Amino acid sequence: MTSIYETYAAKICRHVELPPGTYDSQKLNSYIMALPLGEAHAALDKVELEHLPRLGDTLSLNDHMQVHFFSLLLNPARDLWEFTKPLLIKRQHLERLEGWRDWRTLSVYLRQQDLEPAAVFRNTPIPVKAGPFETVDYYAADIRVVLGRSTPFVWTG
Repeated sequence: MTSIYETYAAKICRHVELPPGTYDSQKLNSYIMALPLGEAHAALDKVELEHLPRLGDTLSLNDHMQVHFFSLLLNPARDLWEFTKPLLIKRQHLERLEGWRDWRTLSVYLRQQDLEPAAVFRNTPIPVKAGPFETVDYYAADIRVVLGRSTPFVWTG
């Protein structure tokens, strides 16, 4: 049975069209981090950043990860860039990701698979109206998963 780590590493290798060989996590992570920012998806889809789903408010972290990570792993027809679906994250969540229960739950689960979630965002706040006289700062972001295994991955093609 193939692990989530191996399935994910193989998907990265296929996407980048790497020849068979041995690849360390750092090399494969560089491909994940080189994917376009989630903001690029919003621009291509002609979605104003203020109208993106708000993680933890209008969209749960679990639902986002089920659709934009776990289901992508199981579907070879879906491309790697789909992992970077844009969303908005509150400043308070970004400042204390490990203190956010949903993030901790995801982190603990992924660490058991030698994976780790990462929020990638531009440090430019987007004020979203929260009431008649109140705004809340959000950041356009995407959630990526990086590989954390110390042993290299053997890609057989």
